[in-house]
Amino acid sequence: MQAILQFEKKRTHLSSIELLRKMWQLTPDEPIEFSHSGWDESLNVSHSWSFELYTPDYERAEPNAGWEALENVYSGVGMEPFKRCDWLWLRTTNKAEPLVIVYAYVVMVNTLMEQLPSVISLDNGKTWIDRDTFMAPYESILTLSRAEIFRITALETLSITTDDEPEPTLEPLRW
Repeated sequence: MQAILQFEKKRTHLSSIELLRKMWQLTPDEPIEFSHSGWDESLNVSHSWSFELYTPDYERAEPNAGWEALENVYSGVGMEPFKRCDWLWLRTTNKAEPLVIVYAYVVMVNTLMEQLPSVISLDNGKTWIDRDTFMAPYESILTLSRAEIFRITALETLSITTDDEPEPTLEPLRW
């Protein structure tokens, strides 16, 4: 999933830590999970993800609009500055834990679009849509609880291969 978000030049008011709190509906006294390793007993499968926080470089000639967010998430959600400081390039990579990927991505885009008058493009700037149009397919995702997300990602883990290369077939030894 890739998108470009275009918005007015203005500071946002959400740090990466606040984003994680919002993602997992945490109260102020609950600890933030920067990584998660879980084991689903009924499925007999482990599932995990981890976040790597982005620290903005305020010395840049064009700072990242004051947005302190996620530069790299091992499970696949990312945000990095585009060449212009009023654009953000949002990207997702990898196949691991797709629900966590989409959930974090949608929360991040929704939060930015709530704070900043903005439009988003899913086709590299050819067409632009507003927040309501973008969010419509994802509304049900935002209502999922942490437990539901962990359960679904455990289910998804069973059907994900992390290597695109097929396993080599072993030829029998010939003497």
